[in-house]
Amino acid sequence: MKKISAYLLLLSLIIIFISACGSSNDTPTVEPSPPSMVGAQLRADAKDGQVTLYWPMVAGADTYNVYYSASATFTKSTGILFATGLPSAPCTVTSLNNGTTYYFAFTAVSTAEGESDLSEIIPATPQDTPVPPEFPKNVRANAGNGQVTVTWTPVAGAEVYNVYQYSNFNDLTLAAEIKSTGCTDSLCSFTATGLTNGTTYFFYLTAENNTSDKSNVVKATPPNFVDNNFVVSEGPSAPQNVSATAKDKMLTLTWTAPSGATPNTFYNVYYNETEYPFTPTADNKFPERTSPWDFSGLTNGTTYYLYLTAVLASGPSFGAYATPTATPPPMAPVLEPPTLVGSTVTLTWNEVTAIPAVTHYYVYVGIAQGVSKETGDASLVSDLTPPLTTSATLPTGTYYIVVTAVNDYGESAESNEVSVTVP
Repeated sequence: MKKISAYLLLLSLIIIFISACGSSNDTPTVEPSPPSMVGAQLRADAKDGQVTLYWPMVAGADTYNVYYSASATFTKSTGILFATGLPSAPCTVTSLNNGTTYYFAFTAVSTAEGESDLSEIIPATPQDTPVPPEFPKNVRANAGNGQVTVTWTPVAGAEVYNVYQYSNFNDLTLAAEIKSTGCTDSLCSFTATGLTNGTTYFFYLTAENNTSDKSNVVKATPPNFVDNNFVVSEGPSAPQNVSATAKDKMLTLTWTAPSGATPNTFYNVYYNETEYPFTPTADNKFPERTSPWDFSGLTNGTTYYLYLTAVLASGPSFGAYATPTATPPPMAPVLEPPTLVGSTVTLTWNEVTAIPAVTHYYVYVGIAQGVSKETGDASLVSDLTPPLTTSATLPTGTYYIVVTAVNDYGESAESNEVSVTVP
């Protein structure tokens, strides 16, 4: 079994070799260009007086800078430079005012080629209480035959996870509402079925907690009939004064916030075309809406029943994608927290069942968060029987680790990421 440290040493030798080759006078001069930020997502968790930012590793970056502003349209010169020289995410921006919305971005910096443009600019609003859950972490999409299985790590305080799915930006749908009670201590999952092999599907999640009572129920038939108090509100924590205006093939809903609403309070709209009461499901739920909201694409002459609940919702998770195929690779393994004895790290993960059978596993190690098959240093682990473990002696430092499974059809997505610090 090869040691991970051997791969780290090998990588160092490769870098030295490449550097030596690059010193040749025959090498043509290339105009330096900063790392590309295309597709680099930024995500935020807001807490009491602070916001913690997360981002993936960017190819070509040596360090990262974090900017923020009270304006949604700032630049590197007009924003506040909070931190420079960061080796990786996360970064916690402190001394913020609760209830104020701030806007955040990061840049990738190459020592040789300079600083990139700003990433996407995203908002976050710190608050003292109540606090929304963090966004789901370690979101992975595993390809199957006509299906994709999405897995993620549970987050504290989440009662419901909303799984969003799209194959292009014009067909975003709520694919599932997953109750936290259906998760294990280390993993949640959802399988999207009926997909087209060869088409790439994208997924992301949000987490919700503190679901309120139901608002009053609206009974409406576009384009000309509305009863805005068909059933009264169930309690003061519910959204108040829900009303609809009937229009041609649509209804416009408006409402007011319940007492105690915070900047992270969002509203779920539930509807049914047949009767009330009805069972709320992902099929009749529009999550995280704000007032006013247009419910369009309706059938004139059909009666609709609608109500709202208020929730504290996280921001979106990082996106994951997969392409279903008739010959899918294995599912990603699930890593347990590593154990450390001296400088020896031991990893344990589940046996992955697949057809054809898994032939071996790869362990990827990085020195910054967001390690992947592309950015990690790989060590092959094979000929293992359950329980699946491997050990390596590592130098002093903090390491981030994922595992993949391999069979004759290919390599799985990465497992959840774990970290270990060797003193």
